[in-house]
Amino acid sequence: MLWNILWIFHSSKSLEANVYLEKDIDLKLNDDLIISTFIKKLSTFDQCDQLYLLNAFKSISLCGNPEKEFLCFIVHEVFEVTFGKNALCHLSKEGAVVLACIMKKYPDLLTTLLKEVKVNADDSVNHSLVMFEELDLSEWIPKCDDIRFIREWLLELPLSSPKNFLGRMLLSKMNWDFSNQGELALPLELHRETAVLVLEAYMKFDRKGNEWSVSNGLAQMLQFATVGNYAREEEGFVPWAWDLLFSLKLHALDKKFPMWVQIYDGFLDIDFLPDPFEELWLQPLLNGYEEKHPVACYLFLVMTNIGHNVRRLMIEGLQCLTALVKSRQYLAAIQSLYYILPFFVKNSEELLSQTE
Repeated sequence: MLWNILWIFHSSKSLEANVYLEKDIDLKLNDDLIISTFIKKLSTFDQCDQLYLLNAFKSISLCGNPEKEFLCFIVHEVFEVTFGKNALCHLSKEGAVVLACIMKKYPDLLTTLLKEVKVNADDSVNHSLVMFEELDLSEWIPKCDDIRFIREWLLELPLSSPKNFLGRMLLSKMNWDFSNQGELALPLELHRETAVLVLEAYMKFDRKGNEWSVSNGLAQMLQFATVGNYAREEEGFVPWAWDLLFSLKLHALDKKFPMWVQIYDGFLDIDFLPDPFEELWLQPLLNGYEEKHPVACYLFLVMTNIGHNVRRLMIEGLQCLTALVKSRQYLAAIQSLYYILPFFVKNSEELLSQTE
């Protein structure tokens, strides 16, 4: 029945001539020509009728339990009407409200919204960024396609691109914290994959990791403290990257109830931690470590088995910490010390015996 209602909105024929099966209506409505014609037709209405239609779309989506294909079409059409190539730009504010309401009830539909971004030009995406800024992503668990889109935008597009900016915005707005049950809201694997993605994007922007550091001046320190998590300007990229990295839960201590005793007593099981010298997906991390890139050094300390083993901390760990200090990434060095020092509470002789 809902498909039939939509078809009435789109069809120029009389109701009597529009008796279609639901599947037929689905196929017809997803025709780009049908949507383009609908937008032209809608542009001839007065603004009150246009707003009424958008609110009707919102009500249809939020009431009851419509099928997913129907909801995906609504998201597609509202985006095209308010942000797409032939959009009615004066409806963008109302379109943003409609989409935000739908996303709040159906967070997984953000995948559909990102597909719209992927196929639209930069002008349309740029126009929609305000809408994305208002979305609540605390319940969103991204799918493989979502991460693939974000990865493509971060690694293949310039920092000035709206899609690159959107990718950074999405990562910053995701819930990297704990749920009420004490578990991570997002899978640990996603935390780790995101850390490596940030490293790759960082090395694309700054191969040596020397473009920005806290020691470069008070102004940049203030910028790091006050900049939005996803500052659009190029100079905002590095503060964004470090802020996101500090938000990820990568270390054994990054738990609702940290395992202090096991670390103090040296009984921490590190089998669950990735080994950068053994695991292929960590090749970018290993490459960065060999170049002593500060992000790679930080991740070596907090994410891998290197940073959770006293003997390896004395070798690779100290090398990483030294690299962070030499690159003047003092905040990262201090954060690393928070994770490193507990391993030496009962192993101070290891530090005292270090001659280098």
